[in-house]
Order: sequence, then C-alpha cells, then structure tokens
Amino acid sequence: MLRSVVVAAAVAVAGCSVPSPSLNELLRDAPPARWAGGPHTTESLDARWWQAFDDERLEAIVVEALSYNHDLQAAEARMRAAAAQARIATATLFPAVGLSTDASRRRQVFVGFDDFLGAGGDAGGQRTVVGSTTNQFGVSLDVSWELDLWGRLRAGRRRAYGEAQAVAALSHPHVVALH
Repeated sequence: MLRSVVVAAAVAVAGCSVPSPSLNELLRDAPPARWAGGPHTTESLDARWWQAFDDERLEAIVVEALSYNHDLQAAEARMRAAAAQARIATATLFPAVGLSTDASRRRQVFVGFDDFLGAGGDAGGQRTVVGSTTNQFGVSLDVSWELDLWGRLRAGRRRAYGEAQAVAALSHPHVVALH
C-alpha cells in the first residue's frame, strides 16, 4: 500500500515538470533576407590596429584615450557584472554549506547571598562575593539545497548566461578597443 502511494506521488510530481524550450528552439526562425548585411569576413579585427602605423605619438594618444574612456570602463563593468550573475545563477544549482561558531562567557553575582550563606566575612578588610562564571561554546553546520523539480533554477541559469552573451555581443566594439 505504501509503495503504491509513493509511486503515485512520484508520478504526480514528475508529471508537473515541464521542460522549457532551448534557445535554439526559440531562435529557429531565420531573420528576413532584407536584414542580411554585406559580405562577412572570418578575419578578426586586430585589436591594436594603431600599432601598424609605428608612431609613438599615436600610440600615446590612443593609450591615454582608452584609459580615460568611461564608455569602455562601463562596458567592461557590465560584462563583469553579467558574468558574475551567470556564476551566481550556476551556484544556486548546488548545495549551500555554512559553518558558524559561537563563544560566550557569563559572570553572575548573587548579591545579598553572601550574608545569608555566612560567606560575607570580613577577612582582612575584603568582602567575599558569591557568584558563578559559565563558558558556553557552540558550532553550527548548516546545509541546504533546493531541489529543482520544475526547472526554475536551470531556466534562471540559462537566462543569466544568455544575458551575459547578449551583453558581450553588445559590448563587442568596446571589447575590441579594450584589448
């Protein structure tokens, strides 16, 4: 009886899982022919094209312009942020582990008990105090993992990687200038 209930529950949960379409399936329609550009070349653009002129003054001007160009710095920052978001989205697929430690010391003084217990004697002008000191130490290990039954985390990972690729593609002219 219990086995059939477990099997029925597993089938019900598995039936709720809907695979999301891949990026290739979403982009299978080709763009219209009128959108096509001119002839494409497979050659990559030389990132340091200005060095072909062998001019030290031009080299200094370009290096200075690149170092003070806020658009290039912003493009690089966007690319790093998108790559970091993609890494974070990947991290959600794995277990999270946390470790913490704690230590405390507590002193409790019992005011008024010294006379009651007879410990309040005056030995050499010093009064004795009744109290206790406790030390407490603790270690905590936390492990958590979200089971991705419906593909939400995997879809988030694909979205983050797609966004990182889009940012890189949009920043391509800036990237060529940076390298």
